[in-house]
Amino acid sequence: MQAKILKSTDKNYVELDLQMKAETAKACLLSDGIEEAWFPKSQMEDEPEQLDNGLTRIIVPEWLAQDKGLI
Repeated sequence: MQAKILKSTDKNYVELDLQMKAETAKACLLSDGIEEAWFPKSQMEDEPEQLDNGLTRIIVPEWLAQDKGLI
């Protein structure tokens, strides 16, 4: 998994490249190969992006990625 911290004036975001395990209308189940966690789409900055390497890129608040144990 790759994590990239994106800083802004009001809050910090993290760009994560993870494996998509499942998706519903409101959330995505993502994995870094060790941990799995549901991420609410309402907390994502953009729609999940499918990458050429088979991973999915999401941008979420840093606190959420920490809470889910992925950084």
